[in-house]
Amino acid sequence: MNGVLLIDKPPGFTSHDVVAYTRRLLQIKKVGHLGTLDPLASGLLVLCLGKATRLARFMSGWNKVYIGIVRLSHATTTYDLEGKPLGKPIAVTAEKEEIISLLSGFKGHIQQLPPKFSAKKVKGKPVHRYARQGISVEVEAVEVEIYDIKLLKLLPDQLWLKVNCSAGTYIRSLAHDIGQALGCGGYLYYLRRVRFGSFSLADALPMDQIFRLQQKGKLEQKIIPIEVLFPELPAITVDSQGVQKLLHGRRLSREECQGEIPVPAERDYYKALNSESKLLAVGRFVKTEDSSGEEFQPEVVLGDG
Repeated sequence: MNGVLLIDKPPGFTSHDVVAYTRRLLQIKKVGHLGTLDPLASGLLVLCLGKATRLARFMSGWNKVYIGIVRLSHATTTYDLEGKPLGKPIAVTAEKEEIISLLSGFKGHIQQLPPKFSAKKVKGKPVHRYARQGISVEVEAVEVEIYDIKLLKLLPDQLWLKVNCSAGTYIRSLAHDIGQALGCGGYLYYLRRVRFGSFSLADALPMDQIFRLQQKGKLEQKIIPIEVLFPELPAITVDSQGVQKLLHGRRLSREECQGEIPVPAERDYYKALNSESKLLAVGRFVKTEDSSGEEFQPEVVLGDG
C-alpha cells in the first residue's frame, strides 16, 4: 500500500489518533499525515502510506481551504471554544459592509501570532505544554498568506467564513485577530477543512467506512497511487541502465533523460519514471562539477523500478 488516503476526520480525534488507527487497521508501519487538524476541527486529513511518506515534504506546503465559524463577543485563552473567556461579552456593532471590508484587509501576506495553545514548537517543545504548566514563553509571529477570505453568512454573533490560505496558517489566530479588529473579541467556534492542494473533502472517507472497506478487501481501491500525485511536475523517462543509477542515488546526464527539459532547469522539480511510467524518484537538475552542463540529481528515491 503505497499512496495517499483521504480521511474525513471527525471532531474529537487528534490527527495522530487517525494515523495510529490506520496503522493498526492496515498493519503497516509507515503512515503519516499532512497538515495537522486540531481535535475540535473536522474534515480533510491527508494520509501518506508506505513510500508516499518520503514524498510528504513536496505536498506539505500546499494551500488549504477551510469553512469556519467565528463566534463574536469575547476572546478566549485558546482562541477557540475550549478556552477561558477573556473579558466580558461585547455586542457586535459593525454592519455587513464594514465587516466585508475588514475581512479584505486580511488578504495577502500577513504576520500572524500562533496561539499559545498550539503545536508550534519553542526550544523543541510544543507551546501548549508551556501554557498548560503556566510557563510564559515568547512565540514569534510568522508570515502566512491568505489567498481569499469570503463571508458566507452573517448572524448577530457569528461570521461564517471560507478561507483559502497557505500552509502554516492558524485559523484560530485569524478568528482571534478578526474579533480584535472588530473591537468585540472573537474565537473559533467551528472548523472544517474542505481542500488540501488538489485533494477535496468530497473524495475523503469517513473513519467507519475505512474499517468496512478494509474488511471487504476494497480499501486499496481508494488509495491514490504515487504515480498520479504530482501532475504539475514535468516528467523524464529513463531506461533500465538509468533506473539502476537512480536507485543508487546517482546523477543522470541530460542525455540519459528522455523528455522535454527547459533550459535552465535548476530549482525546478522533476519526476523520473521508468518505461512503464512507474515513479522512481523526484529531483532537480544541478550543474555538473565542471559547470559545463546539468545533471539530474534525485532527492527522493522510491525504490524498485
